[in-house]
Amino acid sequence: LINRDMKKLIYTLAGIAFFATSCNPVEEGYMSENVYYIENPYTVEQGSTVNSAALELDMSTTPVTVKLLDIRNVVTGMTEEAWYGDGLVVYWNDAPSVLNDTTLELLQSKYTMREYPIFKVNEIGGRLEFSRGTENVPLGEYEIDIVASNMRETRYIYNACNIILVA
Repeated sequence: LINRDMKKLIYTLAGIAFFATSCNPVEEGYMSENVYYIENPYTVEQGSTVNSAALELDMSTTPVTVKLLDIRNVVTGMTEEAWYGDGLVVYWNDAPSVLNDTTLELLQSKYTMREYPIFKVNEIGGRLEFSRGTENVPLGEYEIDIVASNMRETRYIYNACNIILVA
């Protein structure tokens, strides 16, 4: 007769053996057909600077390079050119100090305004990046198409994410 502890050991070893033989390693260069944004639609407040989470790669071999193909107005189906421009953003040259920056002029000397893309898809990871330049983009809902590539495969992902620009 097999005692209770021996049964537990046998079942545990059988479970481990089943698990070990049922898992296939992911092939080097694998690119999943299930690449997506977790937060979809992604809501952005007009004029804000925000970044989304990275693209969900579903066990694809990294690194994965992501590029924007198009951004369209959902209502018209037409490319929205306003997303492709640049807007002014604040770049701090030096950290502001409550003790030393006692006037507006001293504080303003610490930063400069520079051109920065209104919207871009980060090439590594696919994060959606929005700058305050969205204040010049019409409110509404937009959809994006992207292309994601790794060392071996490329996926064109149409309607990858909807972006809702709100006031």
